[in-house]
Amino acid sequence: MKTTYQYIEFQEASRPPQYKTRLWKCRNRKRTNTLGVVYWEPSRSQYLYEPEAGCILNAECLHDLSDFISQAMDEHKKGIEALSVGVPIGDIPTPKHVIYPTLPE
Repeated sequence: MKTTYQYIEFQEASRPPQYKTRLWKCRNRKRTNTLGVVYWEPSRSQYLYEPEAGCILNAECLHDLSDFISQAMDEHKKGIEALSVGVPIGDIPTPKHVIYPTLPE
C-alpha cells in the first residue's frame, strides 16, 4: 500500500489492543506535523479522514488522501472476502482498524 506522496505521508499509529482496524496519521513531509488521522468508522463501514484544527489541503493533497483511503478500503474488503471463502487465517492481512482515534499530544 502506497503511504508516501509528494507532500504528505501516512504513518500507522499505535492503537489499543481491543481495536480491530488500522489507524494512520497523515503528516506533512516537510514539517512532519500531523495534519489529521485516517480511521475506520463502523457506523459508515468505511475509512474516514479527520483533519486537525487549521489543516488546509490543496487539490493534489486531497487527491492523494483519496487514493490512500481507496487503498485502505480495498485492503479491508480483501480481508473480509478472504474470511467469507474460508482462506486460512494466516493468509489474511489482519485488519487493525480503530473505532475512534485519539491522537497523543
